[in-house]
Amino acid sequence: MTNNTLLITNYINHAFIESQIERSNNYNSHLCVVKFDLKFDPNKANEFKEVISFMYEFLGYTPIINEGSNNFLIFIHESKIHNVVMTVKNMLMSIKIKFGIKINNIGITIYDESDD
Repeated sequence: MTNNTLLITNYINHAFIESQIERSNNYNSHLCVVKFDLKFDPNKANEFKEVISFMYEFLGYTPIINEGSNNFLIFIHESKIHNVVMTVKNMLMSIKIKFGIKINNIGITIYDESDD
């Protein structure tokens, strides 16, 4: 990947993140952010694509963005953190059963309008 491609990707991701926060502020709604690591093995590209597609569908077509390297972010609106934690746990268990992949590094937080 070239430096220009990385720079463009960073700008797009930053704009996406800001738009998610703006949406939460405009609608005065809950916003949870999920960050996880998922290693990409070029020899298993189809399986990687299927896992991401499964996650996308499981979460009601909530966008998943690549933050860089093996780090991904999901922004979930209109759900309290307790519901998001349960949903993500169910998703991770489903991924483990369906694909045999265990995602260990995951974090969930809630955005508060007082955050900057």
